[in-house]
Amino acid sequence: MRNLLVALMMVIIPATCLAGQPTYLKKRMGTLTGQIMLEENKPMAGGIVSFFNEETGTPPQLHGSIRVPDAVARVESDGRFNARLLPGAYYIGALHVTEPGRGPGPPKPGEKFYFAVDDKKAPRTFTIKTREVLDIGQITALPPEEITDKRMYLTLEGAIVGPDGKPFPNAVVLVKKDPSSMRPEYVSQRLGEDGRFKLMIPGGTYYLMARQVEGSSIMGQPTPGSYVGTYGVEKAPVDGIPGSSGPAGGIIPPVGTGPQRAVGPATGISAAAGVDVKDAKPIIGKAGEVVSGLTIKVFPISRPGEITADSYFNLLGKVQDGKGKPVGGMQVHAKKNFSEFRPPFTSDVTDKEGNFQLKLPTGAQYYLLARPAAMGPPQTGTPVGYYGLQKPLKELLVFLNPDSPEYKEYFLQAKTVTGEEDETVKDVIITVFPFGIEGEKGMIPLPGRK
Repeated sequence: MRNLLVALMMVIIPATCLAGQPTYLKKRMGTLTGQIMLEENKPMAGGIVSFFNEETGTPPQLHGSIRVPDAVARVESDGRFNARLLPGAYYIGALHVTEPGRGPGPPKPGEKFYFAVDDKKAPRTFTIKTREVLDIGQITALPPEEITDKRMYLTLEGAIVGPDGKPFPNAVVLVKKDPSSMRPEYVSQRLGEDGRFKLMIPGGTYYLMARQVEGSSIMGQPTPGSYVGTYGVEKAPVDGIPGSSGPAGGIIPPVGTGPQRAVGPATGISAAAGVDVKDAKPIIGKAGEVVSGLTIKVFPISRPGEITADSYFNLLGKVQDGKGKPVGGMQVHAKKNFSEFRPPFTSDVTDKEGNFQLKLPTGAQYYLLARPAAMGPPQTGTPVGYYGLQKPLKELLVFLNPDSPEYKEYFLQAKTVTGEEDETVKDVIITVFPFGIEGEKGMIPLPGRK
């Protein structure tokens, strides 16, 4: 049980926060309230409640794997919770914590995890409709070992090994339906010294990734020098940190700020980074089948300065505000896709004159996004801008419908940069505006901004 909530390690849960949620999703959300009741019909005295959409996976009790929640909220001292959720049917799990107010993480000594069940001790779902306000009353919750589950599952058995082929301990297996996704559907328990794993999941087609557990967390991008791997790939990633060579570009919503656009916590790695997606080998199986002998080889992530490609070009530019004044304290993210989640290349922080530079592989065109050097979505009023855009961003691009007028307008105005081998592309100016606010009024100052 120590690792039951490892998939929530970096979650921070405010009582109510919808920052980063797209407007069209906020309008659909309902409010679900209830009270978690434990053994002897006593309310859970504080904790963390997790919601798992029935449509996207199995009940969240353990079968050697941990299902990543779709949303989380806080349980108050009387066992009650209040959560904003997208419409759907949800399984509910709750972590009873010993330190009131603490954030999610693996259960500490004396803490326990529970799941909502029906009168037959089977996993129970609760349905919330669009804009519905629903109080489901008292919910009976039991620990996983007391829950009845007669479903048939696909069983995956194998081991994680290092570059030398020897068992690799202290790692987890990430199970994904899409190898390029940053969010896994399931996460294994932390593996022992023999590196072996056994997962029970619904039948289907999956891709397996593995990553070393750093400290007690698997959240966020892996650090240089740590080990990652993809089933079917027998080589080290060549693009540095899988998924991103720098901090997240602020276009993945922050985990734990209320219900999350069905993405949940990101684990920071994808098979699309450093290796071709086509190299990732799918595993196909039906419920009741056992697929054994699986081996995932992990390799160390290259450190800064070790990223390799056949040829590069240099990019020099400046970040300025709508009045032409330089903006320091920013990072510039280079992306091959206009609205991809995590940019593969990130600059150092701009100086007080707004200057930045990037070294980018040739053979591609890059969109440039400038934003504060911070994780998560930009706060309202913080400076954000795409190269070529001359107006504020009202909404994060990944939350906009590609067919919407706003998205098309942004897409048509945004410019790309490219270069030949050893060429230096100069004088690239990115204009930033306060995020979600018209005009310069309301811009939040940053360190280094004049």
